[in-house]
Amino acid sequence: MVRNTRVLDFLSKSNRNHYIISFFYIIMELSSIDIHYLVKELQSLDRSFISTIYQPSHIILGLHKEGKHFLHVRDSSVYVNNQKEKQNAPTPFCMSLRKRLLRAKLIEIEQVNFERIIKLTFSSVDGDLFVYIELFANGNF
Repeated sequence: MVRNTRVLDFLSKSNRNHYIISFFYIIMELSSIDIHYLVKELQSLDRSFISTIYQPSHIILGLHKEGKHFLHVRDSSVYVNNQKEKQNAPTPFCMSLRKRLLRAKLIEIEQVNFERIIKLTFSSVDGDLFVYIELFANGNF
């Protein structure tokens, strides 16, 4: 049975300690075990600070830790690279995220109960904030 879905490609580390996770289409969907290993690799971003938030077509969190990294959150995928996309004007949702998350420190990345849900825990002046990412067909942020 062939389904047109996404799967995690292998994590590669460049010379400058930039982690790049890419997704490509093959015959399986991201499973809970795939997300388990994805979260394990994303944990290298713990203790980074949010410097920018964009929403051109999806959510992009600009993180600072040993350089700048961009955490891209799409419908059913999450990946990190060192490039951002252009945004014309921020959406109200993006402005709301900026208001709450700018300069917050990412303190934990975890998978919720071995489901296809990633929980990001941030520490800010307002206390701890939690962001849940659902990696379903049309996931939520």
